[in-house]
Amino acid sequence: MPKPPLIRHALPSDLDVIARIEVSAATLFPAGRIPDAEETTPLHELHEAVADGLLWVAEISDEVVGFCIAWQSENRLHLEEVDVLPRFGRRGIGGALINAAVEEARRRKLAEVTLTTFADLAWNAPFYRRIGFEAFNADELPDTLAAILESERQLGMTQRIAMRLPLGTTPQTEC
Repeated sequence: MPKPPLIRHALPSDLDVIARIEVSAATLFPAGRIPDAEETTPLHELHEAVADGLLWVAEISDEVVGFCIAWQSENRLHLEEVDVLPRFGRRGIGGALINAAVEEARRRKLAEVTLTTFADLAWNAPFYRRIGFEAFNADELPDTLAAILESERQLGMTQRIAMRLPLGTTPQTEC
């Protein structure tokens, strides 16, 4: 049985490895689905997330193998990105990182956790649906998420949707 990951808040010393995880995870996307597979989250944003307590890492045997970054907007926590090194995929690490973010949203007494994702890729919207997220109806979409989807569309990212996990709902991360 594989060792479960240790999920913890990221430290400034973790930030270099996060960029490497992003680039490695981007290799899983089919060609043309993301604009620049070598582009990573700007360092100042990672530092802000560390300061805000909204960046988590997953460790296995002292190796950082995944991360989750979020930001708070209005009465929601928005998952900006969840990445796991491909060689550690399908072990529940992404789900454990999402659980950490959901617990933080609950601690902050927020109404929901949101994200944008690809509707058609198995490890995107179908995965999030299995753990309790639901797609927004077009008439319910908050302005902040509509703006994110429009920005993604302008970058050439198609088949994107916004999803939410209303709090009071427990994610089902046993996938």
